[in-house]
Amino acid sequence: MNTYIKNAMRQEMIRNAMSSEKINRVQLSKKMQICYPTMLTKIKQPDTLSLKQIEILCHILRININLFTNPLNTLKND
Repeated sequence: MNTYIKNAMRQEMIRNAMSSEKINRVQLSKKMQICYPTMLTKIKQPDTLSLKQIEILCHILRININLFTNPLNTLKND
């Protein structure tokens, strides 16, 4: 259950950041040097991202890496 919730929160972070940075999935896959079908899988299942991919993704989309790697901590602080 925790993994499902974390993935849902990460998906939302990615969608929101892509929207605010005006980056679509094709552009993101090119910037991350990942083929488009793989990028779709990574967005749907963020827990499949490697640490290096998380670092790159967070840098490109300007996401706080600490919040991305442990999104449930944000709930404890609210």
